[in-house]
Amino acid sequence: MPRSPRRRTVPAAGLLLILALLGGCGAAPEPRAAPGSPAPETLRNCGVPVPVERPERVVAMFHNAVEAVLALGAGDRLTGAAYLDNALLPELAGDFHPDRDRPVYWPEEYPSREEVLRLAPDLVVSGFTGAFTREGLGTRADLGGTGMDTFLFSSYCPAADGGGQSDLGAVDVSFAGVQRDLSDLGRLLGAQDRAAALTARMRSTLDDVARRLDDLPARPAGRGSRC
Repeated sequence: MPRSPRRRTVPAAGLLLILALLGGCGAAPEPRAAPGSPAPETLRNCGVPVPVERPERVVAMFHNAVEAVLALGAGDRLTGAAYLDNALLPELAGDFHPDRDRPVYWPEEYPSREEVLRLAPDLVVSGFTGAFTREGLGTRADLGGTGMDTFLFSSYCPAADGGGQSDLGAVDVSFAGVQRDLSDLGRLLGAQDRAAALTARMRSTLDDVARRLDDLPARPAGRGSRC
């Protein structure tokens, strides 16, 4: 399978997440549905239905997805990870131990689909569309056919024509979108309380920044030069 080059652009959604990633205790997660139990509820992520079942084995692709999984308290279930652009936040780094072979870590290129299949994840989380293409791990439909659920940060939902990701500007990412992604991912991981606390902290941080900016004195515009 062809390998894709590493993408080094940190998404704006990741910058919003960095505002508030911190530890904390959430409610005990619900176990996955037992065989013969009623079908689980689902949520829709980029138009794809995803069963709301607590995964025991998670693979995260790209920095923003890795930090989101860790921040939601699922580091002990992270069995594979790829593409960290920078060092993890100090409060999250203690839950990431690739030197102990958990998670298995691919720093420079996509793992092959076979390498991911060997980890037998219940859920694959990606911060970029590229992971869910035939040039990456395979399409979401392909992975679903092997028993893997998938989750994609919604800022990178594919276009209606099926096209891949495009570069995002800051205006393409909203707090509401990041909040929705974290809330949905929290539901999938059985960490709703933790997701709610995280997004509340983010909202508080953004409100505090806005207040500080409002308190700054207005500065007169400088004189422009004439040609």
